[in-house]
Amino acid sequence: MKKVLLVDDDIFFRTMFASMISWQDYGFSLVQADNGQGAIELLHRHNDIALVFTDMNMPILDGMELIRYISEQCKGIRCVALSAYDDFAYVQSSLKNGADDYLLK
Repeated sequence: MKKVLLVDDDIFFRTMFASMISWQDYGFSLVQADNGQGAIELLHRHNDIALVFTDMNMPILDGMELIRYISEQCKGIRCVALSAYDDFAYVQSSLKNGADDYLLK
């Protein structure tokens, strides 16, 4: 079973996002991290992560750095940036750094 990785420092958002979709019905299991550093650790432990949803504004290692890391080191993993910021320059920057899409929270 492939995995989806959700990365966000807001536990309320992670809980809500996790419960919005019946991941198993689509053939996925969900793993979670509260920052980019934790996400990288999970990427090294799980070789079956297919998709990453990441918040952009987090402590320790932010979403932009995580997306850049994944695009350089983890070929084949798709990334979707999540943010409350709707500034187009910010969206464009995440896409240039390797995000496949951008969702406004």
